[in-house]
Amino acid sequence: MSAEPDLVASVHDAARRAFQAGLTVVPPVEDGSKRPQAVNGTWDQFKTERPTAELMRTWWPGRSGLGIVAGEVEPLDFDDPEVYAAFIETAQATGLGELADRIKDGYTDETPGGVRWLWRCPGVDRKPNEKLARRPKRDDEKRHENDNVKSLIELPDFGILAPSNGTVHPSGKAYVRRSGDFGSIATITIEERDTLLELARSFDEMPRNETRPSTAVPKENRNDGKRPGDDYNARTTWAEVLEPNGWTHTFDRGEVAYWRRPGKDRGISATTNFGGSDLFYPFSSSTEFEAERSYSKFAAYAVLSHAGDFKAAARRLGEAGYGDQRSALALVKSTPVPEFGGCPVCGRDSCEDPSHTTTALEPTVNGAIIAVPSRVGDFVSAATLAAEPPPVCVIEDAVYRGGVTVLAGESGAGKSFVPTVPRMVPGVVSWTRVGSSEPMSPAGKSLARPKSRIFTKPSSLIMMFSGFKSR
Repeated sequence: MSAEPDLVASVHDAARRAFQAGLTVVPPVEDGSKRPQAVNGTWDQFKTERPTAELMRTWWPGRSGLGIVAGEVEPLDFDDPEVYAAFIETAQATGLGELADRIKDGYTDETPGGVRWLWRCPGVDRKPNEKLARRPKRDDEKRHENDNVKSLIELPDFGILAPSNGTVHPSGKAYVRRSGDFGSIATITIEERDTLLELARSFDEMPRNETRPSTAVPKENRNDGKRPGDDYNARTTWAEVLEPNGWTHTFDRGEVAYWRRPGKDRGISATTNFGGSDLFYPFSSSTEFEAERSYSKFAAYAVLSHAGDFKAAARRLGEAGYGDQRSALALVKSTPVPEFGGCPVCGRDSCEDPSHTTTALEPTVNGAIIAVPSRVGDFVSAATLAAEPPPVCVIEDAVYRGGVTVLAGESGAGKSFVPTVPRMVPGVVSWTRVGSSEPMSPAGKSLARPKSRIFTKPSSLIMMFSGFKSR
């Protein structure tokens, strides 16, 4: 007997046994497209009901292939042998080895391009043709200019099974059974299925969208040093971000670290540093994070500790010493006296007292001189100021004619209200917000940057920082 009749007979036998095992068996079209056979122009009816025995007898014998429509029994396809090997390795390392072995032993086919598992999951709510892991195609893999993505792991709606052969696959290669049979397909729970799918998603190599603050500070308005979030990213490890919030480091493969979410005792839920990115990438939808987006350490901290409020997160990190204020304060405390033209404590032009440094100029709320970074301007000594004509106050001890006044206070204190009342601040040319070049009022020009002398005058809610030029 020729080989072809033997193959036809084996396909017929496999189709019969699969049907008896309760699978929704449909033959593939024998044109290499891997599509299921349509009836009256469609195969959608087989997504909800099995073909009848009479219809089965019209299909077999005589076909060179068989397949199943996914439902309670569904195929999991690995379309890259290296990815399959890494999947098995990671499953073993993260507490999923026994589950993976049970499924693999229950039913495994070698396909022309990889490996196919079958499992049975009662009550599953499937997504159609779910792609779990993909990567961009290399140029030598593309069949046409729009053929840009290669599937690595997926849950197809229709899967061709061994011993299908010949023209059912575009390569002409056969499907080969490696272990198990239709009667030994492993039954898994929905939780076990979800855990395996999270593991599969960890192999996705497509570009990922990074979660960032909704409003970024324009580059031209930033200070020279790091923002609190940037500083936090540079100084903090992922263990310091995740472990206090219940995440468990489970496994490393190369430079990629695998993490498990709180409340879970096996499997993985996220990775860090995929592709050397130093980003956190969650796969699970059962966490505070949006699945399949990436997060910096600062973004993850904002989600875990401030419910995604980036402004609150940055403010808290600033209070903890992250960001520009560290470098600015260090500059104030370490700058030697001669750079300021005189000793701010005793007033002498030459002072050798080591205690008379700019640490004496730390900010206070009692009328003391404020030390600011040298890029704003120079400082003068108290003795030099004493020789100047007294400034003319518009508001006593608070706002000076010909000078600059800065209002500072908590949100809602009324800072924006003060300059809108002419009786409160007469003779004001213009007000601007910090970091903006546009005046708050349309009349007049923007305020000039203070030249050098900065004083403070506290009020109950608002601090007023006033400066004027010496003549």
